[in-house]
Amino acid sequence: MLTFLRIRTAMRSLRSIVIALTVLLFLLAVSLGIFLSHQSGPRDVTLDQTASAGTGTLTVAARIPPVNATDVPPTADIVLTFNRPMVPLSQVQSVTARMPTWPVTIRPAIKGRWRWLGTTAIRFTPDAPLPLATMFTVTVPSGIPSVSGNRTEQDFSWSFETERPILLSTEPLEQADDAGPTTQITLHFNQEMDPTGAKESLKLFEKRQVVPSSVTGALSQGGESNEEMKPVLIGSVTSGTKQGEDLKTEIDKHALVLSPRSPLSFHREYTLVAAAGLRAAQGSLGSATAATLRFKTVGAFQVISALYDLGQLHLEFSNPIKGATCSGNVLVTPSKESPSVPTINPGEWDLQKSITVWPTLEPSTNYTLTIKKGCTDAYGQPLATDFVYRWKTLPLPAATFIHPKGHSFTIFERGRTPVYYLNAVNTAGVDVQMGELSIEKFLRLRQISKSTNEGDHPLIDIEKNASKIHR
Repeated sequence: MLTFLRIRTAMRSLRSIVIALTVLLFLLAVSLGIFLSHQSGPRDVTLDQTASAGTGTLTVAARIPPVNATDVPPTADIVLTFNRPMVPLSQVQSVTARMPTWPVTIRPAIKGRWRWLGTTAIRFTPDAPLPLATMFTVTVPSGIPSVSGNRTEQDFSWSFETERPILLSTEPLEQADDAGPTTQITLHFNQEMDPTGAKESLKLFEKRQVVPSSVTGALSQGGESNEEMKPVLIGSVTSGTKQGEDLKTEIDKHALVLSPRSPLSFHREYTLVAAAGLRAAQGSLGSATAATLRFKTVGAFQVISALYDLGQLHLEFSNPIKGATCSGNVLVTPSKESPSVPTINPGEWDLQKSITVWPTLEPSTNYTLTIKKGCTDAYGQPLATDFVYRWKTLPLPAATFIHPKGHSFTIFERGRTPVYYLNAVNTAGVDVQMGELSIEKFLRLRQISKSTNEGDHPLIDIEKNASKIHR
């Protein structure tokens, strides 16, 4: 009987171990999946293949995030897995799995809870998202006991970084060519930024043409460059703005707005350099790499082209225009009442370089479009001269329309004169001929007309089905 009880007790212990290992593997797999789903790409888990659970030194077998991991999301947990059971399964299944204290330290310190996932794995869940742009160091001290009484013999530590500042987009766009003297440069980042400290990491340069010291072919020989980069002083760097849910303007701390101290020059190329180390509002780590933005300011304001086609007047400008100045300076002549001003909504024209209007014009008529010098671009530059474009509208196509009283057929009373209403467009005259149909042909025609779009086009039906009608 005693032997039987010992065997039964041994089987229960073995079953507990199997259950514990199963729970551990499942929870560890879930933890790995949760963490890796937040990463920008696949990452390796640091796993030390040390001695088996029964022999060797007690040590950390795996850790999350991995050693020297970067761009760790703020929602990540910290997980340690030892190579030996550290707590009994009963503790994992009880409330005491939430450990109020634990000798493992995290620096810089953050508030949160340690909880056993199994007998060998423990997870730290922060009370709040991890601060961005921060390097964390996790230290596992020596002396932590396992279930069997073994203790960790050496201090063990590793570090990881949360997401650093990354430049996502800019205004103007890269290689834009429509900036002006008053253009501000807006940089959008993946996290809140620090405008106060950002100014030192931002440099703006203007590319200028210079006269070489020798004009006898040195440039073609590669001996000199005819370009130089002139620093442009930055006046201020502030947080951006955005439209909130209530359509009110609010501060956008993810954006930095750079304003040059002096107006930018026309027809110049500029380069903005954001140096590596650009600091965010949180953390001590700056951007990992430098970023550059190249853009151009506009040249002289001019009309590139004008085209009238299919009732539309299409205009192309070299620079974004100011709708308020152009709305009264775009004229079409002749007009029945004074020079015609196409319908222009200044708000729709603002900052546009391509405009389409639909003026009301007569057919077969010569017209002249005049855009006067009072029309300016968005930066106040007027046209150097009036722009003139001439064209002639097409004649209306000749057309004749028959209007029966019904859809396709009209029934007249015997003894009364039948009346059909006709009208014609752009025709010198209309010849009308009428013929008599037998009742059989009439019924056949009526049937064809019904089966073809409910009789909306009877003349077409007659033409297409003439052979059927006159059989």
